Formats: sequence, structure tokens, C-alpha cells
Amino acid sequence: MWGAAVLAPDVRALDGYGLANKPNGVLWQGPEQARAVISATHDRYDNRNQLVSYAVSYDHKLGFHHWRANAATDRGTTDPAEPIEGVGLIAFNKHLQIQRIYEFDMKPYPLRSPEEVAAGGGGSHTA
Repeated sequence: MWGAAVLAPDVRALDGYGLANKPNGVLWQGPEQARAVISATHDRYDNRNQLVSYAVSYDHKLGFHHWRANAATDRGTTDPAEPIEGVGLIAFNKHLQIQRIYEFDMKPYPLRSPEEVAAGGGGSHTA
């Protein structure tokens, strides 16, 4: 399977909450738009993303990821952007290529760890 594409030709990312106000909730579709979004993000932001957790089920062809970006700044400024956090569901096709990504961005209400919940504390966002 070496050299096989990681993304399916019909890959698309969807806004799970509908906050982006995109037609049919589609954030981007196709490998070229995926590359363009990643490139534009790197051009605009100096971001430090952290993969908090992930899980994959081969039997169900599904993956889950939880990420956090605590220190993103617009390039050319020193003011940190508001922290953002999200979870996503990734659906793979029968060739194990990424076919659908459902993104659930949580802003400004980041998830809390079990330890933070038990302690009654907030997430990484501060008012």
C-alpha cells in the first residue's frame, strides 16, 4: 500500500455544529482544497496545535481526535488569539483513505480533562 493516497478523491470536511455557515456544512472538499486550507492556515497563523487524544476503530473504519491550539497568533502580531479546541470524527473508505471529516470546534468553551471536572475547575480558557 506504499504510495497510496491518504485522502480519498472525494474527501470532504464538514462543520459538525454548522457555525461556519457554509453550504451543506462543507468546509472544504477534495485533496487540493485540503492542501489550500492547510497552507492558508500556516501562512496566516503561527499556531501550536496539540493532539490531546485519539482513537481508531479498524472494524468500523472510524477515527476520533481531540485537539487544542492554545498559542495561535496572527503572523506579524504578538497578541495571542483566543484559545480554540475541538474534536473530530474521521470516516475511512474501504481502502482506508480518509473520506469524511466532521469537525466540532469548541470556541470559547474548551473541553475539560476528567481531573479538571473532578476538581471543579475550568478548561484551558480563561476569561
